[in-house]
Amino acid sequence: MTAAASVITCVCGEPLRAGANYCTLCGHEVRQQCPVCYAERRLIAIRDPKASPWCSQRGELLCACTRCGRWFGADAVQCPDPTCRGAVAPNWPASIGRSANGAGSGAPWIWPAAWDRDNPNRTAPAQDDWSSDTIVHAAMAAHGRVYVWTGTGLVAPSGVACGPLAELEAGQPGVSWRCWLGHDGIPNIEIASGGRLAMVGGGVVAACRNEFMLTGLDPSRKDDAIPLEIGVPIAQASGDGWWVAWSRKGGIPALWSAAVSASWRNLATRQIAQAPPESAPRENTPQTCSGGIANWIAADSSIWQLDCRSQEVKQVVPPVVGVQRIWRDATGLHHSRSAGDGLRVALGPGVETGSSREVAAGAGPLRDVFASPTLVAVVGKTVIALEQGTGNAIGEGKYSGRWIAGILTANAPGDSRHPTLDTQFSREPRLLMLTEEGGDGNLAALRTSSGVADVLWRGIGQRPIGLITAGESLYIVHERGVTRLRETVLP
Repeated sequence: MTAAASVITCVCGEPLRAGANYCTLCGHEVRQQCPVCYAERRLIAIRDPKASPWCSQRGELLCACTRCGRWFGADAVQCPDPTCRGAVAPNWPASIGRSANGAGSGAPWIWPAAWDRDNPNRTAPAQDDWSSDTIVHAAMAAHGRVYVWTGTGLVAPSGVACGPLAELEAGQPGVSWRCWLGHDGIPNIEIASGGRLAMVGGGVVAACRNEFMLTGLDPSRKDDAIPLEIGVPIAQASGDGWWVAWSRKGGIPALWSAAVSASWRNLATRQIAQAPPESAPRENTPQTCSGGIANWIAADSSIWQLDCRSQEVKQVVPPVVGVQRIWRDATGLHHSRSAGDGLRVALGPGVETGSSREVAAGAGPLRDVFASPTLVAVVGKTVIALEQGTGNAIGEGKYSGRWIAGILTANAPGDSRHPTLDTQFSREPRLLMLTEEGGDGNLAALRTSSGVADVLWRGIGQRPIGLITAGESLYIVHERGVTRLRETVLP
């Protein structure tokens, strides 16, 4: 029996014998057959939280129940055990940067109290870098690794800067996996960096210059990219088991959807014939895709919706002057826009109900909007923080340079090592602000109530293109590579 095996226990607390499949005390299955190949057994996810999520026999992604820890295929959304019924999700955090609902949250990443300027035990973030030999177009964190679109292909870098699994399996910086996307494997310039990659279970769809390309993400295999053959990409989004995209086929805009499959190769795209061409999304405007509902802003500033399950397409809001951003939460769909008297944001019930109310949100032009259950931060000429329920102003902050991206963090629980620091400033969520000035990148964390910003990173000569939170790490994507920030571990 190895040292590692001797400390493994069942959910009931009973120590497990080496190689045991069931607990001898409660009978719970702790090492199950792989649900994809049925040829290997693996510890359930809650007993092995750092396990690779890939079936070693077939190279397909495995997801896990968040309650009981049993493994399932990538198409599962809920545990079938009637005594559990927990949600099924990837066991490693996955993100392209912005949340699928458009709200711009960074959950489950939490602002570390150790980074707060008022913490007497403050420590600077630990920084690790990975450099690319060609221009970086986009990146994402998925299944314990960072994947980067560089040149005409995707790569899975190795080393400390590139995710927990990459750090464990290959300590030296380099590239452990490559996938060529073809001669036209450069991104469509009509699509912003954050929308160029869309995760679909164990695969990813890349919006290339002339075609959507699909490939698997298992870094132990070298799969070829598959063209979806649905036309020139216009926009795409994925979330909660669905992929939704617009393309230009035969010169006419077309809407497509697909349910995430257990096998990434079986992404069955379906054209939504009833979508009128005039409902096609405005160029470089993000879509949302959450809870089986996709929303987007059309060229005439109307807002449209696709119910992925029923395939129903409808206009939910007629043309709204100046509308630029949308997001969806538990109350419905919301928008922000530029008006003659400044920026406006719709709060309260969703705009599709016709009963939402607009509140003032500072001066334009509108750069972005971020929302949480407690506040809404609108980025215009300055950053204005509003109380979610009342619309009252909470605070105002500033940023310098050209706005690139941002993420609104979750509320921090405080520093457990120093309970006396668990005050309002340490629990307050932060707005991470990624900007560029004079060819240099800058990342700052804004405390929305006071307007005080802590500088986390400066990249001299590094033009940033995106920001990703995953697990306990921040990933800054720039044209020459990826920088990972995480809390310094003190001895």
